[in-house]
Amino acid sequence: MRGSLLFLWFGRFLDESPGAFLLQKIWLEFVPLLNAEASLRSLLNEILTAFFT
Repeated sequence: MRGSLLFLWFGRFLDESPGAFLLQKIWLEFVPLLNAEASLRSLLNEILTAFFT
């Protein structure tokens, strides 16, 4: 459930961002990690946070 909400939130963010096409390609590469164990999700969250700050 949390993965689905994250996906919806991040998808909405991508639609509003200027580099949407590139970011969507990057995001699609990481979608399978949402079903991975919590440590991988945590790592993905840290990567995305660093990328967007």
